[in-house]
Amino acid sequence: SQAYFTVVNLQHKNEDYINSFAPVRLLLISLIGCGFMIQVGHWLQKTGFLKWLRVIGYHSLYIYLMHLIVIAGARVIMAHVLGIKNVPVILFFAVGLGVTIPIIIYNLCTRLHAWWLFSLKKPEAEIRHYAAMDAAV
Repeated sequence: SQAYFTVVNLQHKNEDYINSFAPVRLLLISLIGCGFMIQVGHWLQKTGFLKWLRVIGYHSLYIYLMHLIVIAGARVIMAHVLGIKNVPVILFFAVGLGVTIPIIIYNLCTRLHAWWLFSLKKPEAEIRHYAAMDAAV
């Protein structure tokens, strides 16, 4: 459906052709894309393939809240402190850090009973999980 969308827009030499002149086609293309993503999500859950995506999805709010700060900091450090000017390298490492560091910070804050930084409701299950881990050590 996305290929069709692109071909039709390119044929009419108007970037907004589908939006302006064929809203029913745009709706159909959008619904096909949404349905496809839902199917992929169900398939991934059913097969257990790429389980690490579930961890990222669970922490998506915390990633969203912190990723710009982490990415900007990583970019400044890499470009100005380390002297790295290669854009793909900076992009790869900055985005990787922008996803992993917020997950680490959230889990660390929850473990240190600073859950209130991210939620109005105390995450009882996570606190019990960390307490059990600490007791086992």
